[in-house]
Amino acid sequence: QKSLEKMNPTSAQPGKSTLKSYTEKLSSLSKFESRYSSLRSKLNSLHINIEQSNSSRLSSLTSKLSSLDSSLDSFHSSNQAKASALKQRLENIVKYIEADKAA
Repeated sequence: QKSLEKMNPTSAQPGKSTLKSYTEKLSSLSKFESRYSSLRSKLNSLHINIEQSNSSRLSSLTSKLSSLDSSLDSFHSSNQAKASALKQRLENIVKYIEADKAA
């Protein structure tokens, strides 16, 4: 039996070997959980940063579109007033020419 113990020392003390194996597995599991937690935290912070960046860009684009819309409205109003004034001048010229022909 002593020759068997020399060939396979773990068979003489099965409890210590199993305990050591479980301890190593728990240690590696703990490292894995720590790494997982760290990666999860980084991923969450990236997600939050992306959301904030997108929100900021959306807000910026919304204000630019609003500004552009008001500029376009004022440009349209200005051109409409100029077109109305031109139409009125053309009508006056036509009336003047017609009056000149009639005279």
